[in-house]
Amino acid sequence: MSLPPSRLPVAARDRILLDLESWLVRRFICQATAKNYNRFFTSLLTKVTGASPDADLADIVRSDLTRSAEATTNWPTDREFRTGWLTKPIYARSRPDRSAMVLRAIEQHMRTRFNEAVSLPDQLSVEHMLPQKGALEDYPYPLDMPYLDQESDAQCRARLIQTLGNLTLLTSELNASISNGPFPGKAAKVIGDSDLRLNAWLRSAPPLLWSERDILARGDRLFEIALQVWPRPSLEVEDVAPHSNLSSFSL
Repeated sequence: MSLPPSRLPVAARDRILLDLESWLVRRFICQATAKNYNRFFTSLLTKVTGASPDADLADIVRSDLTRSAEATTNWPTDREFRTGWLTKPIYARSRPDRSAMVLRAIEQHMRTRFNEAVSLPDQLSVEHMLPQKGALEDYPYPLDMPYLDQESDAQCRARLIQTLGNLTLLTSELNASISNGPFPGKAAKVIGDSDLRLNAWLRSAPPLLWSERDILARGDRLFEIALQVWPRPSLEVEDVAPHSNLSSFSL
């Protein structure tokens, strides 16, 4: 779709792009189906191109994105977004670029005028802070494992290892040099070689252990940034405050 600035001002265009990105990213994080996307976006484009000359196109797009509660087209709320962010296994070996895209956006948003203007390398790889092949003696299960449903310890770990609270970005070279050994050694390597804001928190007080509870705590911190990167207009105030135990989560 190509429209002149008089019909689609820059501010309206930017709002449309932000809304569309938020809709898509939130649905990806919540692992919502994409099977109806062709029909949905064809219908949306028809409404935009057929709108009256005095209609606000950004309002039309936002209205269409927020009107449906159906699983195939809904725009996840903050609560739904947080549930997906903390509990859904986002990393997939077949498509690591998707989780990397989310982490890159978080990294960019974390940068401020106080940080050096260093551009991100084109290729950054996803690293699991709790290794996928970490030994149980190095990464013991916490006493209060945050189970969902009837998970075993191993099933809970296999799921949370792939969530965003356990993922970060490193250069491919640094990633390859880090072992699956105890967390202090891994953290020291990241502290020594990574300049990303995603990893800067490790410099203050790196934990001696890393477990499912740490994954959830870091996931909640990153989620507060995600709300700023991918906002959604809310029709009512939502309670998305952190909970101490996933077993009592309103997920």
